[in-house]
Amino acid sequence: MRRQNLSLRQQITYLGTFSAMLATVVVAILVVVNENRASKAVSDEVIGIMQDRLARSAEKTYSICKLSQDLVQNAVDTSLKLGDAALKQAGGVQTGSGTVTWDAVNQFTHEKKTIAAPQWSLKGTPLRPDVSFSHSIPVIDEITKQTGETVTLFQRVNAAGDMLRVATTVATANGERAIGTFMPAIEQSGTPNDVVRTVLSGQTYRGRAFVVNAWYISAYEPLRDAAGNIIGMFYVGVKQEGVTALREAIAGQAHSGDRSSVAVYYGKASRNFSDMVVIPPTGIGSLTESKWLKQVLDKAPLLAEGTSGQLVVNGTTSESQAIIRYSYFKPWDWVIVAIGDSKDYTGAADLVREQFTRLLFQSTLGGLIALLIGGVFAYFISKRITNPVADLSINLTSSATQISSSAVHQQSNVTSLMASSNQIASAAKEISATSQELLRTMVDIAEAAERTAGLAHDGRQGLKGMETSMQTLSTASDSISGRLATIRAKAVRINSVVTAITKVADQTNLLSLNASIEAEKAGEAGAGFAVVAREIRRLADQSAIATLDIEQIVEEMQEAVGSGVAEMRQFSEAVQGGIGAAETIQGQFGEIIERVESIAPRYETVQQGMQNQSVGAKQISDAMWQLTETARQTSDSVNDLNEVSRQLHEAVRILKEHIFKVAAVEAH
Repeated sequence: MRRQNLSLRQQITYLGTFSAMLATVVVAILVVVNENRASKAVSDEVIGIMQDRLARSAEKTYSICKLSQDLVQNAVDTSLKLGDAALKQAGGVQTGSGTVTWDAVNQFTHEKKTIAAPQWSLKGTPLRPDVSFSHSIPVIDEITKQTGETVTLFQRVNAAGDMLRVATTVATANGERAIGTFMPAIEQSGTPNDVVRTVLSGQTYRGRAFVVNAWYISAYEPLRDAAGNIIGMFYVGVKQEGVTALREAIAGQAHSGDRSSVAVYYGKASRNFSDMVVIPPTGIGSLTESKWLKQVLDKAPLLAEGTSGQLVVNGTTSESQAIIRYSYFKPWDWVIVAIGDSKDYTGAADLVREQFTRLLFQSTLGGLIALLIGGVFAYFISKRITNPVADLSINLTSSATQISSSAVHQQSNVTSLMASSNQIASAAKEISATSQELLRTMVDIAEAAERTAGLAHDGRQGLKGMETSMQTLSTASDSISGRLATIRAKAVRINSVVTAITKVADQTNLLSLNASIEAEKAGEAGAGFAVVAREIRRLADQSAIATLDIEQIVEEMQEAVGSGVAEMRQFSEAVQGGIGAAETIQGQFGEIIERVESIAPRYETVQQGMQNQSVGAKQISDAMWQLTETARQTSDSVNDLNEVSRQLHEAVRILKEHIFKVAAVEAH
């Protein structure tokens, strides 16, 4: 099948039609692509807004709990002061001489045991195991009526500190007074009870506490007898879950969507005493609770104070998600959870998709209209183009021939220039490399000479120091020799003193002997004198022995001093010889330093010349490289010019064919 050639008029018509059609297709593709992007962006932004709202809900709920804690605790503290004043005004607790037997129940384990405790009274009314609210208890019921809060009087029943409720307005699950229940000092786990431990230490406990069957915001104050011993405690508190305004405020935080909600759960520390749920979830939260509850309860207590975590799980359908934001309120062991449904926010993304679908239809319709108009317009334009193009093709043919001839001549010149430039650049590189090598060699030689001068100078300084040290050593040797001579003279004097002591000892022995003889003559009257004479003789003998030791030591010292003097004399002579040798070496070092220092300036002169030569060679090399690069770019430009000339010839040929074809069609 032969290929059918199109005329210029047909090509222009098809070109206009194709341009309009291409624009329509591009617009349609852009609309489809941007629809997905915009829908995803809107969906992500909406989910982000939802997450922010959930985070604010969790944070506001946390703040509400903290504010409620502070307000309620302050109210409880105020009620405690009022109750304490009322108790003191009533004369306090009166202890009777008898005892009361109680069937006490552990409020945690519900175990029962019998306790005998001293009789207590309030305003003369004995406190007995009466659980009915129909019988009024003085002071206790009055405080509850005034404050609206629960009040309890505890009696300490043993040394461990177990606290028995002997009067209270706290009700059990049966609606009776919780009288007879007690708070153990040591809990079932073996750990001390925080309330009892604080009270027994003499302080007031403030905060959350488990009371009978629920959690209360409470305050416990020690009760003391006249001697200051702690005999019980006084309690005022309000049920934590009984604050209606708190529940309403928490429920009002669920404003993240129609199916969102805020729930509150107890943490692990509270689940042994009460149910897990404080405020149950609704909407999407109740439908997906099994998917996220365990993870949230495990992770929430690990959060830092005032922070929140997030969890995302699948919703009730494959297209929806449940977003959970949670925080932990440690004072009440509450896990606060805000739950939202992504379906509440998909309307915006659906609206965006709908608008893009409408835009796609409108752009396609507009493209078809533009296609029709473009085809008609291109047909009429093509008729007006073909005639002037024929004249233009003749001029283009002549210009293309001239450009081609000029390009061939310029190509030859550029080739010769590049060859010469390459030769010069190679020679310049060799000169630069040689100069660099010589420069490095001269630098090494100069550094070696400088190091040699430095070492010689250091050696000279060291010899000077050694000469000074030897002079000092010689002086010290002379001083030591003088001192040894002095010691020798002192030893001679000691010898003379010892000789005198020896004579005295001999005379003492003679006197002692005469005294002994006279004592013998005197008989019993001279017995005491004989004892004295014996002692004197014994001392004289000891003096003689010590004198002999001193003489021997002095002789040894004289010999040692004499030997030391001789050795010091020899050492001094050796030091004098070392000083002379050091002076000779010092002079030789001085000559070395002078010669090395005279060489250094010559090396610097040669080094500077080599450096200048290297810089000049590098400048020549850089200039030749730039010249070569310019020639290469010129060659590339000539090649491009040849290619343009060739393409221009080809375009003229094709243009002529189309012109002739149009002329033939018009002739028919």
